[in-house]
Amino acid sequence: MSKGWPKSIFVSLYLLKRLLGKIIFLCSVKGKNKLSDFPIDIKKILIAPLDWGLGHATRCIPIVEVFLEKNVEVVLGSNGRSLDLLKATFPNLRCIEIPGYDFEYPSGNGMVWAALKQVPKVIRRIGVEKKFVRELQLKEKFDLIISDNRYGVFCFTAQNIFVCHQMALMVPSQLKFGRKWLYNFHLSFMKPFQQIWIPDNEGRLNLSGGLTHDYTLPQKANFIGVLSRFAKMKPTERPIPYEYILVLLSGPEPQRSIFQKIIEAQAEKTDKKFVIIEGKPELNQKKAVGNFINISHLYGQDLYNYMFYAKGILCRSGYSTVMDLNAIGKKAFFVPTPGQTEQEYLAVELDRKGVAKFATQASLDLNEAINYFEEVESLNSVTTEDKLREAINLLFKV
Repeated sequence: MSKGWPKSIFVSLYLLKRLLGKIIFLCSVKGKNKLSDFPIDIKKILIAPLDWGLGHATRCIPIVEVFLEKNVEVVLGSNGRSLDLLKATFPNLRCIEIPGYDFEYPSGNGMVWAALKQVPKVIRRIGVEKKFVRELQLKEKFDLIISDNRYGVFCFTAQNIFVCHQMALMVPSQLKFGRKWLYNFHLSFMKPFQQIWIPDNEGRLNLSGGLTHDYTLPQKANFIGVLSRFAKMKPTERPIPYEYILVLLSGPEPQRSIFQKIIEAQAEKTDKKFVIIEGKPELNQKKAVGNFINISHLYGQDLYNYMFYAKGILCRSGYSTVMDLNAIGKKAFFVPTPGQTEQEYLAVELDRKGVAKFATQASLDLNEAINYFEEVESLNSVTTEDKLREAINLLFKV
């Protein structure tokens, strides 16, 4: 790779910022936000998580639940497997398919270059997304729109909240000199939103580390506590009578399938029992192969029970998975998705804090994870206050 490649990256990011600015400007000329700031009357809302993996959708579950408690009409919007998960979790709610970004993940480690090559496509998809939401708003008339990392899901005739745990994007070591510039660049994506919600604790006892705590945050950013769909659950019956290691597969293809093949190839050479949750909410399958059981997907209490009773959990270090493990207090061995700098950072950081162990996908030795599960009792959890309910209460007129 040439010495000049960082310069080409920042030229591309500069062009991306200018293009995004034009999109926001073209939207804003339709009229500034006509509503007053919070608190407001909220009768109908749209909650729309990103479809890159399932984590954005799963962490929106507790947000949906609190709004339902307040008798608000909640409409869900997403696409792909995230939409399938939301439909299965909330079968009585209306779900709308929102055009996705159609991001193509590489099979190797070249995530930065893969992202750069797709900048024009992502920009176009944000524009399509924004147009779709604007037309949807003409019909639905939402009072509030909550977007989890979907930069085009906002409208100037509603109040808008952006959910994000990675305020300061992690970059390869060659680009660290430009990380502060990239942080400010990222903030420009969030200009149309009245509030930014960060699913973590403020201060020292946090899970996101430098993703949210390295730089001064804008005034409209609020920490709403660690979010997990399992926060209020308790274990019920044990799903299977014997000891097992649980493998949670997640994230986009092709890396999800590559990881599964690596695990299965190594698992069959051990004398341990494994349960593999494949992260395919569009399917409903369960099959036993050798010393492991494959389950296409699990929801709610069933998934909680499998996680709670497992000897240990082998999984990606996606942030929503980290929050779920924290809620259960379960020991984990992380294998970050290759090239995803956020997951790689979290795996290293949580290992440094003594919370969990990790290995790269290329160097994974399943016996190392098995030995770790034998030695460690549980994950060192951080406590969290119910900041989410407090943040939602502040939105409503009394």
